[in-house]
Amino acid sequence: MAKNLRPLEIFPITTRFLQVIRTADVTPGMRRITLGGEQLKAHTADNGYPVAEFRSDGFDDEFKVLIDRPDSKESVGPTQLDGVLNWPRGEGAKLIRTYTVRRWDPEAGELDVDFVNHGVGPATSWARNVKVGETVQIAGPKSSSTHPENADWVLVGADETALPAVGRWLEEWPQGARGQVFIEVEEESHRQDLVVPEGVELTWLVRRGAEAGTTTLLFDALKAAEWWEGTVFSWVAGEAGTLTPIRRWLRNEKKLDKDQIEVTGYWKKQKVTVTAENPELPDPTVHEDVREVFHELAEIMPGFALRVAATLDFGPIFGASELTLEELANQTGATQVGLFKLLRYLKSIDVAEQTDTGWKLTELGRELDNDYVIEDLHLDGYFAQRELAAISALLGAVKEGTPIAFEETQAHTDQRVEAETEFAGYVSGALAADSSFTDLKSIAIFGRGSESLCLCDT
Repeated sequence: MAKNLRPLEIFPITTRFLQVIRTADVTPGMRRITLGGEQLKAHTADNGYPVAEFRSDGFDDEFKVLIDRPDSKESVGPTQLDGVLNWPRGEGAKLIRTYTVRRWDPEAGELDVDFVNHGVGPATSWARNVKVGETVQIAGPKSSSTHPENADWVLVGADETALPAVGRWLEEWPQGARGQVFIEVEEESHRQDLVVPEGVELTWLVRRGAEAGTTTLLFDALKAAEWWEGTVFSWVAGEAGTLTPIRRWLRNEKKLDKDQIEVTGYWKKQKVTVTAENPELPDPTVHEDVREVFHELAEIMPGFALRVAATLDFGPIFGASELTLEELANQTGATQVGLFKLLRYLKSIDVAEQTDTGWKLTELGRELDNDYVIEDLHLDGYFAQRELAAISALLGAVKEGTPIAFEETQAHTDQRVEAETEFAGYVSGALAADSSFTDLKSIAIFGRGSESLCLCDT
């Protein structure tokens, strides 16, 4: 499998408590919180486990901000273990929100994190109201990736949620590297005074009042961009629903390999209902009845129906449009009678809806337009075939103790090896750095993804 052009380094995850030392509005649309404190340094946690010094080497390094639950008197965050964290579960667990490191200054002991100042939510509310001196728990980062190697130029697209990552990237941009950068914001006043290195072209895209996640502004700009010669690496981040057509365009129209594309959903547009007590916070999750939960666990039809819909390419065919049964039959090759029965069931689980003139996917159903979802669910693929074989053989395996066998085709083997190699790449660095291997000259490695691991003393 081809690997991403960006070098990736994995390191043990840590958690620590930091203090707010500054707050500032970068623009009317972005609030910056500067964190600091002794726990940015290497130290020992209260439970005796070592905590490494805070580390962030890449422009889009992600870490978790742990927010107290507004509906709970006391919230609990993760605790440090040996290179991993013990994450609490249940009602008392702190809310987890993911952000990028806008700036990390180890000499000053300062960490900047930027929050988009719109919408409602615990993190947005926290950023608006937090005071200097307050304490917040964070977790991570646990990996870093740098500027892509062996790329002649870089194509960058971002909305305001990815603006902090792009801002840091431009400040750390390698000398002589070329790039085209497109950044979408809500208003002209939300543009920032960013560093623009020589060889980089920066274009601001302004929605002018349009709601975030509802336009094709970014996609249109990327398609209209001049396509320079040489090997390109494309990095795009923003609202998940708007990125699917961009990812497909890069792969299908521009013919880029997987190692040349990094398209990441930083957030997903959804309807939010606020509480009556606080208009800045969404309603807490309503607990379901135990019988309802058990019923959902025992239901197997949704999984099969979704896999059939994915195999018929419902997501790419529908998109956000509406189709008649005849139009859908023509594009899928299925019968109208069969499609009607499938759509009627998908309607019962809120994946599809019927209109006066046809059918369309709901917001939930448009997850079927995600390339990764299609790969996982497609019934001709390795993952679905393996699941079906395991389900059909499960009873016999439990009763007789016989292992579940799955006969792979060559195509299934290729797909499995590709997935396992990709996963192994995320753990190989941390595994190789473990002190257990310090005095070993060589080691035999067996199992999934082993071909991508190298622990030998060279």
